[in-house]
Amino acid sequence: GAQSLMQSMVFIKYASLLGGLAMAYMAWGLYRSAGQMKINNNPGYGAVLGGVVFTALNPSFPLWWATAGLRLVLEGFQVLGGLGAILVVFGHWIADLGWYVFVSATVYEGGRKFLTQEYVVNLRRILATILVMISIYFMYSAFI
Repeated sequence: GAQSLMQSMVFIKYASLLGGLAMAYMAWGLYRSAGQMKINNNPGYGAVLGGVVFTALNPSFPLWWATAGLRLVLEGFQVLGGLGAILVVFGHWIADLGWYVFVSATVYEGGRKFLTQEYVVNLRRILATILVMISIYFMYSAFI
């Protein structure tokens, strides 16, 4: 079943390649749109509700887990079996939660001063560059 599929080198290589390509595409979109984002200091709804709705309706959420996320889960599975896959998923969720808490606290404690338009644009470009590096690793690992 799923275990033999997750251990198949052909499947792992395709997941690595597709995950790397998807991540490179996401990085390109993030970098390209970095200067187009506008900061709204008064969204008209609560931050928690906004975060939940954004995450749930974000089209990159299923794309991430079907490609790059799958590659990470497979890597965790190779190292520790089912426990490794579960740890990758929970680790990713905890990292997301940490990021969202950081952003929320930053905005709450003075985001208007700290999160300037220039800062957000530069941060998005740095994060896009990190995504490119990870995508290169994924695509490279598809061929080794």
